[in-house]
Amino acid sequence: MGSHHNTDDADALDNWRIGSGLQGVDGLTTSAAACNIAHRYADGLIEEDQAEQEIRAWHASHPDCPDNQDADIVAFRICSLLTSDADHIVGPHTTSLSPAMLAAIHRRLFTGVLPTTWTGRWRTQNIRKSEPVLGGDTVAYSAWDWIDPTLNYDFSEETRRRASYARMDPRDVAAYVRGFVAGVWQIHPFREGNTRTVMTLAVLYLRDLGFRISPAPFDHSQFLRDALVLANAPSAGSHDANDHAPDAPLTRFWNTMLFDADDPLTSLRGE
Repeated sequence: MGSHHNTDDADALDNWRIGSGLQGVDGLTTSAAACNIAHRYADGLIEEDQAEQEIRAWHASHPDCPDNQDADIVAFRICSLLTSDADHIVGPHTTSLSPAMLAAIHRRLFTGVLPTTWTGRWRTQNIRKSEPVLGGDTVAYSAWDWIDPTLNYDFSEETRRRASYARMDPRDVAAYVRGFVAGVWQIHPFREGNTRTVMTLAVLYLRDLGFRISPAPFDHSQFLRDALVLANAPSAGSHDANDHAPDAPLTRFWNTMLFDADDPLTSLRGE
C-alpha cells in the first residue's frame, strides 16, 4: 500500500537530506540514483512502495555498488517515514512517544537490511564500541537486561515533562528533549542502527512539539555521533580545562538543527 505525503515537496526533499545524511553515522553513503528516485517521490510522481522497488531494481542491475544499497534503502525509509503520516508507518495503535514507537521505527527502517532477530527487538547481549573521539574508549551502554526498565523510565519521565512544555521557552524545551534523546541513545537498545533510529524518533517528536527541523546539520553526521558519544562519555559529569560541558557539541548540533545557529560543526576528533 502506498503512502500519501502530508508535507510539501520542499519538506520531502529536506527529509531525504536528513535520511541520507544519517547514513554517515555508520560511514555509509547514498547513491546518486537513490537521490534521483527520492526527488521523484518528493514531486509526487511515484509513491513509497514504487520508489523502494526502483532502488532495489537499480542495485540489482548495478552489483558493483553493494555498499550503497543498505544506505539507500534505509535513507529512503527515513525520508518516507518523515514525509508520510506516522500512523501509516508504525501503526495507528502505537503510542506516539513510547519504547514501542522506537521499536516500530527500527523495524520499519531495517527490515530486510538487518537480521530478522534484530529488527525492532532489544538486544540480548552487552556491547562495547571503540569510539575514535574517546581515543578508543567506549560509552557505558546499558546492560541488556536493563534496557526495558530503563527505556520505560526515560519515556515516562519525558511524557511527564511534556505536560509543562507549552508554558516553557522553546530553548528550554529543546534542552530537555536533547537530554532525553541523549539518554535513550546511551541505552543503545538495538544491536545495530541505534543512532539512525533514535534521531528519526527525535525529528518526529520535535516536529510534534512544533519545532522546524533544519536538514543542514545532518550533513555532519560524524559530528552528531561523536557529540552523542561525548555527552555520554565516562567523564560526562565533568568539564574540560576550557570549562566546556561534555554535552556542548550536542548542544551545538541541536542549536543548528532547531534555531539556525551559524556553526560549521567541524570534526570533534583530535581536538
